[in-house]
Amino acid sequence: MKKQKKYSANMYLLAFIDAIERLDILLLEVRHLQQSIIYLLRTPVLYRSLRYEGEHIFGGWSAFENDFKGDKNSRAFDTHIASKAIIRFPSPRRAVKKYLAEAMENKCDDTDDSNSNDHENREKTIEALDNKVGEVWLGDQWVRELRRHYHSLRSLQILKQQIFRDKVTFFREAHTADILNNKAPIGAASKLPALMLLRSGIIFRTSRYISILKTHQQNFNKSVSYGIQGYPRPIAERRRQLGVFSDSLSETTVNMNKEMAHLLHCIIPDDELDDYQQTRSLHLHILHSWSPQPKPARNQLYDNIGRTCLIEPKSDERRSSKVEDTYYIDSSFWSPDYPAHQPLIAKEIASLYVNNLLENMDDGFLSNSSSDLAYLMSDLFSEINKMTQAHISVLKPLNNNIHTLIRDLTKDFLATSIKGIPYIYALFLENLGSGLENVLKHQGVIRLDRLHELQNGCNSITEYFSWYFRLRLSCFWMRQITHAKNHHLDDIV
Repeated sequence: MKKQKKYSANMYLLAFIDAIERLDILLLEVRHLQQSIIYLLRTPVLYRSLRYEGEHIFGGWSAFENDFKGDKNSRAFDTHIASKAIIRFPSPRRAVKKYLAEAMENKCDDTDDSNSNDHENREKTIEALDNKVGEVWLGDQWVRELRRHYHSLRSLQILKQQIFRDKVTFFREAHTADILNNKAPIGAASKLPALMLLRSGIIFRTSRYISILKTHQQNFNKSVSYGIQGYPRPIAERRRQLGVFSDSLSETTVNMNKEMAHLLHCIIPDDELDDYQQTRSLHLHILHSWSPQPKPARNQLYDNIGRTCLIEPKSDERRSSKVEDTYYIDSSFWSPDYPAHQPLIAKEIASLYVNNLLENMDDGFLSNSSSDLAYLMSDLFSEINKMTQAHISVLKPLNNNIHTLIRDLTKDFLATSIKGIPYIYALFLENLGSGLENVLKHQGVIRLDRLHELQNGCNSITEYFSWYFRLRLSCFWMRQITHAKNHHLDDIV
């Protein structure tokens, strides 16, 4: 029992670290794009803001804590830290006004301080930015396109402040929950479940951050691609979107596809394959690409011409035609930087096979197929249906989505069969508390400060139980296929 509690505490810690890693990856990507923009603007003094924040946003913000006079266990405290640690680039109007005022008093310093040491104070950095931006905006150094880039640079700084504020909030709540202490209480007295609820809200918010970052990257990339280049072109793509990382993910996808095809060849009886399926092997033609989206995705190109030839076999040539569908899998934003998320590609591959070979696990397939998989999922469907009917007052939302849950469980079982525990761990990181972020929603917005408002209770959260069933049953499935007697994954979950 003690060992199980220790393992559970470790899983909480891993979930915490995963969320922090995602926020740090976003911060790095925003800074990378900002560096490319500043390079294009040819104004080195703008780097001073990035250098100033560099020693704070990755852990060194304690110097700003004493400046705050209010409640340090509040969202206002996190806002204070974010505003102090990250210096916003000045608006052109403010910069021009200050520049002209100082020029009238002959106080304006035109020297470029870009080579100053890394410990320059906040006031000097702000003053240097105001002077330089005001000077450049009044002059003709920046054409209209470069001025648009500067506005993008300012917007990215605001985005970075919001990401960093979420990071400070999560750290503060984790410290309150004493997550680093293995002896912290697990159960009703623990604050760790509330921390995981907060994590769900943060993971959801990262989706919006990725979308905004993607927009800035695309706009910058287009501008650089079609603009006149007087200097070497800066890199607009993600740092790890290039080279060996993409090749590695593509090879991983190919290998998973081969394993999935072999597994299903052993599962599906030959007499259940129709004429269309018998004209090709079970191996689907899958292409991998990376896409800036929070979760893996898939798409398909159906060979409708090949299907027409099969449906109307008027000659030997048509009878031997092959249907050559093409399927596409986009790995998530996190995959290149975070190998722990890469096994989720297996679930997307399983989805393609479930949709195309297992008839999407509909009632007809579950009733008519003689495969062991169909028998298993049919029995599982019946048991879940009995359970939800017996507790209909609590599990009514789940009762309305049993078919969706069965499809997801089939994909999870297939992915677990080829990837094992790495897939279960990736599923844990990705789906832990999925949907619970809606508890933090207020007027359509996920508000992290609502966590403390919910301490006195909240509405029922049973409609968000599917993630728990998927994770728990996948762990049980792992124990069954490995014949492990001392496998405690499902107990830990």
